[in-house]
Amino acid sequence: MRIILSIILSLVFVMSASAKSKADPSFSAKVYMYAISASFNDSTVYITDVQEVDSAYLVKKTFLGGLKRYSEQLDNYFREKNGERRTNTVFFKTTRKKAEKQYVKLRKRYTSGDVKLLVLPTGEFTFTAVRPFIEADEYANMSKAEKKEAMKKKAAEAKAAEQKAKAEKKAAEQKAKAEEKAAEQKAKQARKDAEREKK
Repeated sequence: MRIILSIILSLVFVMSASAKSKADPSFSAKVYMYAISASFNDSTVYITDVQEVDSAYLVKKTFLGGLKRYSEQLDNYFREKNGERRTNTVFFKTTRKKAEKQYVKLRKRYTSGDVKLLVLPTGEFTFTAVRPFIEADEYANMSKAEKKEAMKKKAAEAKAAEQKAKAEKKAAEQKAKAEEKAAEQKAKQARKDAEREKK
């Protein structure tokens, strides 16, 4: 499970870096997206349906504007449902055919091993189109200085959230290792007890 989450976190990093392009989102377009959601606390991985999202913003026809906020939509869904925080990764393509081709490959990857893959249907969770950060309505009436200060504040909040997530990840990994070690010791003791009974 830790290997799977490492893959997901790597994807999050790459996609987030892409979404931080300095170019302004120049146009809105229809995209087809889906997401996967995993947790360090169990072996269940959720995957949404491929969903058509109208009026999404694209940067240079390649990057999805507001990518983090799409991930937050799924995060909010799980928090409201059971208070759980999970690691989410959003994927998108500009055509349904490409999205579904990628979707099928990803599903196959997670149907092996000890992973329990569950589909989260559109009826339970649906993405809502968002405007990218730099075009958010909250900045519409701000001066250049005010906007700069607001963006600086947002950046500080994002950094704090990232540090918190790293700390939670480290704590979860330590907990998993401790539980694994305890289980091994328990199994070892059980074998010793069984050997004594045979004697």
